[in-house]
Amino acid sequence: MNSTADVVVIGGGVMGASTAFRLAERGLKVTLVEKSFLAGGTTGKSSAIVRQHYSNETTARMALFALSIFQNFAEATGGECGYMPVGFVVLASANDREGLAANVAMQQSVGINTRLLSAEEIREIAPGMAQCKTVLNKKAFLFVHKCQNTVF
Repeated sequence: MNSTADVVVIGGGVMGASTAFRLAERGLKVTLVEKSFLAGGTTGKSSAIVRQHYSNETTARMALFALSIFQNFAEATGGECGYMPVGFVVLASANDREGLAANVAMQQSVGINTRLLSAEEIREIAPGMAQCKTVLNKKAFLFVHKCQNTVF
């Protein structure tokens, strides 16, 4: 272990590992400290789905940025993260349709590939769910988080 560092990062989850990676990329001497093993905490227990469907614009923009990182993960890091584009569907009741439409409009305005689905499209994806207003975010994806942390 190094006795000196420009930066010490505490925690080997996705935030700590990616922060350490980006700092090292910029030429800083980085030490990553983890109490157990990489992705041993919350990151390793997550569902590992990354979506862009958020009602907060800043969060939506951050998620969109993350999409580009994971789509180009191998080129950026030299390793694989298990990126699997699977899509993401949001169901909303009739009372929530207006809010859902506003979220979709905001997300589209920042460049997120999302749209409201028709009843026919809903029936194709999930028969029986056509009574709900639904959103499809085709660029949502899963990744193998333990592999991703190891690569960082």
